[in-house]
Amino acid sequence: MPKLVDHEEYRKELLAQAVEAFAQEGFSALSMKDLATRLGISPGSFYHYFANKEDLFLQMTAQLAQDLVRYLTEDVEADWSSEKKLAETFRRLEVREQDFQNFFLLIADFMRIAGIEKFRASGPYGLLFQQTHAALRDSMGLSERQIDFLLTYISGVIHNRTLSASAASLRAHQQMLASLIRSPTFEHLDTIAG
Repeated sequence: MPKLVDHEEYRKELLAQAVEAFAQEGFSALSMKDLATRLGISPGSFYHYFANKEDLFLQMTAQLAQDLVRYLTEDVEADWSSEKKLAETFRRLEVREQDFQNFFLLIADFMRIAGIEKFRASGPYGLLFQQTHAALRDSMGLSERQIDFLLTYISGVIHNRTLSASAASLRAHQQMLASLIRSPTFEHLDTIAG
């Protein structure tokens, strides 16, 4: 009897495996043939799951982002204090820091290749960022402006730690951000013009 293949699950496995290849080599350095070889499938099989390299890349980054947001927000209790939620967020960032760094490298690489306007115009990315923003806002119990600030800060920390081996630890950043969150400025962030 032939082996039954769950094609959706297999497609997700291929996307997960592709992250490392793209993060290491870059979007333009990998051909479809190279990708197929690295994933251990034939080029024909590759086209069964993905229309082209850009399609794979878009699906891959969307899946990775959804996985990372789910990872950051799952099992966060509504009654936790803001500081406990922040500490848990940074603990989770530390556990999967390489995945977050890979995600930012992939997005930057694609923006460079496709252009910022094409990236911004991409429906899936716009929706993905809205969903990310909403999930983190709801999980953390913060306002729109507060979550914008938090995401900007965390993104900067991830970028800085990607670029510099001597960058401050995630724990140090979590402590700095905790003191900012306790400040009246953060509490009244929504009233600041901008």
